[in-house]
Amino acid sequence: MSTAEISGLHEFDAELEAANLRGQWIYDEMLESVVGGPKPAGVPFLWRWQDVHAKLLKSCDVMPESLTARRNLSFINPDARGTTHTINMGMQMLKPGEIAYAHRHTIAAIASREVVDFGSGVVHALRSTSHVER
Repeated sequence: MSTAEISGLHEFDAELEAANLRGQWIYDEMLESVVGGPKPAGVPFLWRWQDVHAKLLKSCDVMPESLTARRNLSFINPDARGTTHTINMGMQMLKPGEIAYAHRHTIAAIASREVVDFGSGVVHALRSTSHVER
């Protein structure tokens, strides 16, 4: 069903226009009519853990300990040649005994921090709270 078939929608669209607003359905229909629908900014891609883990381990060999705070691999979409506009993901590796310096992010970079693979005694801090992984 197109939005043209929805009862009362044209009147509502006029109401929105008078208030300097526009419903998302207007853009969707414009895209459909002009370019055959929205085009994704990237393609699906699967990064296998065994491949990523091997690269993380190699990063420990090629990056000196003094630079461990940024021993991070970013996941790059092969179509966009960068991160997408909706998500940015990276993985960082620290060897036992290494400490990554504390730093802050802008509100745009607020994200989840998870410990994926660890031994005993791993501690990470998020929002000034220490978390011990067991």
